[in-house]
Amino acid sequence: VGLRWRAPSGARRVFSALPTVSRLTAYFIAAVLISIAKQLRIVLDPRMRIEPRWVHVTSKLERPSSRVALGVLISMTPGTVTADLDGDRLSVHVLNAESDEAVIEGSVARFEELLRELEAK
Repeated sequence: VGLRWRAPSGARRVFSALPTVSRLTAYFIAAVLISIAKQLRIVLDPRMRIEPRWVHVTSKLERPSSRVALGVLISMTPGTVTADLDGDRLSVHVLNAESDEAVIEGSVARFEELLRELEAK
């Protein structure tokens, strides 16, 4: 009689999410490094050209917990802070609107794509 070990269903779900979590982590680290470089340039520039502004982002994520995770990922990126989450709308303060607004939109789209993959698992 051969015995086979089967992972519990919760463990299978966790293991199936690992590749997506790995991609999300790698993308987050890259976004942080890019933002750090941009923030350093702002700090080291004697003219200190900044244009702080509020950017409102509408999330396409279904779960409230995923929208919270999106807000946390945005806030942990240097130069940005998610100040409010109202339903599917996030209010994000950016330090330099000229360059950060495009980065936020691009980062939010990629973060959402990866978080949607996690929602589906």
